[in-house]
Amino acid sequence: MTFRIVVAYSIQVVNLLILLPFFLVVILPYTKVRRLILKKLHRKPHILWGPVPIINISHNRNVDRTMGYASDCLVYQTYHITQNSLFDYNLNIDKIFKLRIIGIIGLALPFLTMLWASFRYDIFHFFYCGGFLYTNAWLVKSEFILWKIIGKVVIVSAYGADIRLESVTRKLGKYNAYMDMTHKEIEKEIGQTEKQIQTRVNFILRWSTVSLSMGDMIEYTPGSKNDVFYWSIDTKDWQPVYETNNKEIVILHAPNHTHYKGTRFLLPVIERLKREGYPIKFILIQKMTNEQARKYYEQADIIAEQFIIGWHGFFAVEAMALGKPVLCYIRKKEYLPNWADCPIVNTPPEKIYENLLMLIKNRELRVEIGKKGRQYVEKVFSLQSVGERLDKIYKDIF
Repeated sequence: MTFRIVVAYSIQVVNLLILLPFFLVVILPYTKVRRLILKKLHRKPHILWGPVPIINISHNRNVDRTMGYASDCLVYQTYHITQNSLFDYNLNIDKIFKLRIIGIIGLALPFLTMLWASFRYDIFHFFYCGGFLYTNAWLVKSEFILWKIIGKVVIVSAYGADIRLESVTRKLGKYNAYMDMTHKEIEKEIGQTEKQIQTRVNFILRWSTVSLSMGDMIEYTPGSKNDVFYWSIDTKDWQPVYETNNKEIVILHAPNHTHYKGTRFLLPVIERLKREGYPIKFILIQKMTNEQARKYYEQADIIAEQFIIGWHGFFAVEAMALGKPVLCYIRKKEYLPNWADCPIVNTPPEKIYENLLMLIKNRELRVEIGKKGRQYVEKVFSLQSVGERLDKIYKDIF
C-alpha cells in the first residue's frame, strides 16, 4: 500500500473508534426512546435513501412522501446524466477528496454524515454495496453491525452492478450481461473480485433488516424478498404519447454501456431494415442528461431496450409510462410480477429482426402495446403501487 492509502486507512480507523462509544452510549438509548415515542404518538418513522446516486432513490423518496412519510435522499456525488436537484442532499464528496488540504475532512465526512443521520432518521435504504461507509469492506461490515446493535432499520435493494457475480452470470445462459466481456475487463470495470462481491453481499443479506431484489438480480441474492418491484415513476409527470407525427418510424436505443445491452446485435438489424427500404430512423442516446434524453423518448415509435441481460432496466419503465412499445429480452417469467401481465415484446438477439419488422408494419399494434405498457406501469411501478408495497414493509418492521 502507498503512504497515502495507509494514512487514509488509519484516519478511517480513528474515526470509527471515536464514533463507536458515542453510538453505544448516546445513539442506542436515543433510538429506543425515539421509537417508543413515535409509536405512542402514532407517528411514522423518518426515512433516508442513499448514498449511491441511482436516480430511483429520488423517485422512491417521493413514493414515501406520497404515503405520508418524512423521507429524503442523500448522495455523495452525482453522475453526469443525473441532475443535482433530484436529491435533497448532495455532499460532493468526490470533489472534497481531490482537495489536498481538505482531504482529511473528506475522509471524516461519511462518519459525520452517519452521525447526523442517526439522530434524524429511523429507516435507511441502502444498496448492496453498503451504507454511508461503503468505500471499504471492513467499514461496510462495521456499519451494518452497528446499525443492528443500536436498533436502526436497514433495508437494502439491488440495482445490478452491486450484486452481479461473473460465475453466476455466465451460467444463466447463452445470453448474459457478461457475454461480451473478458474476466479481466469485468474486474477492471467493477473494481472488485468476485470473492469480494460475494462476501459483501452475503454479509449484507445477513445483517440488513430487509433485503430486496427483483428481475435477474434475484439470481445473486438468495433469501431476498423479490415481490416488491421497488422502481417507481411518477405517472402524472410521464404522460403517454401513443402516436407521433414522424415521417419515418423512429426506433430508439439508449445504452449506458453498449456491451451490457447487446447493441452489437441491434445495429446490423437496423442496417438490414434500411437496405430493405423500410421507412425507419434510428436514434442512439448516450451521454445525455435524463431531461435531454426524455425529449427523444417522447418522439420515439419503438423502444429497443436491451437484448442480453435477461431483464429490463428503468429505461423500459420510463418508455412504457410514455406509452411506447418496448423490445427487451426477458430470460424467465419468474422475473416478472405474477399479478400483472407485462407487455414487453420478449426479444433475444435472434428475434430482433422479426419483432422490429412486426412493429414497423403495424401501427395499430404499436399503439395497442403502448397502451398496455402504460397500464402495466400504473399497476406495478406508479408511486401509489410501489408506495403500498413499501408501506407494508415499514409497518411490519417498525
